[in-house]
Amino acid sequence: MCTPTFTVLFRCAGTASIPVLHALISPTTKGFRKALREEGITFTMPLCQNKDSDLSLEETMDEDISTLSPPTPAENEDELDETVEEEEPESWLESLGVSQDDFINKKKRRKDPAYHIDHKAESLVYVEDLETQALVNFLLNSNFCTSKIGPMAGVPPTLLAPTAFLGGTLQSLQLRHGKVKKGGEELHSMEVSGPLLPNSVHSLCSLFSNTQEEGFSAVLTSHAPTTSFSLVNPQSPMLPCIFAKNNMADCGLPQPFLQEMCCTSDKIPLNTIDLENGFFTCN
Repeated sequence: MCTPTFTVLFRCAGTASIPVLHALISPTTKGFRKALREEGITFTMPLCQNKDSDLSLEETMDEDISTLSPPTPAENEDELDETVEEEEPESWLESLGVSQDDFINKKKRRKDPAYHIDHKAESLVYVEDLETQALVNFLLNSNFCTSKIGPMAGVPPTLLAPTAFLGGTLQSLQLRHGKVKKGGEELHSMEVSGPLLPNSVHSLCSLFSNTQEEGFSAVLTSHAPTTSFSLVNPQSPMLPCIFAKNNMADCGLPQPFLQEMCCTSDKIPLNTIDLENGFFTCN
């Protein structure tokens, strides 16, 4: 699921040998994580170096803010006028559906370590098992998924899936063909642009391996906010590949692709793929 500010990757039980349904969210902000906690959704931050301390720090600071005593009444008319002037912008923001709590001044941001990881790979949130359904309900009723201002204002999130689903439409990727010369030899190049899902990359590699006798090379460009998805290690006990594959037998994806998706391997973003003499090399 793609939104203007973050991406959610839902993976079924068996993917990467993880035995339960799970979801990855990246990037996130302190406000988003606070909203998850307020909804009672348990999550972890596997890429955060000090996971426990950072999470406990966020929770402690949220509690401190909520338990602050109200300000004392103004002692003179000047202070009352200043209070009214400060409340007017807040009322205006609330009329737009934006809370004053969503904003923070630069001084407070520098002092609060919880903001240091916002919009970075370390802010990735991992949710699994029953909490995943709670996350779905949260996203369905949350204002975080839709932007209120800018060119994407009011545009709902985009759902991408490797198989057809109810209400979905089939969209074509942009394809451009060209020729290049390398060492006096003419080579054909093909550029594919758009949301290229892992199953599409696997299908293209299978196609070219059967049609290009001399091999081929591919260069992949990942969407920067989603590269952290490739760096997450499983949190739950891992299933043997054969059992994980059986859990996904009816998902509608090719068996060779399921074999790759269910096995465990080094989690690194894929940048290049080369086929030479029948052997694949990935970096």
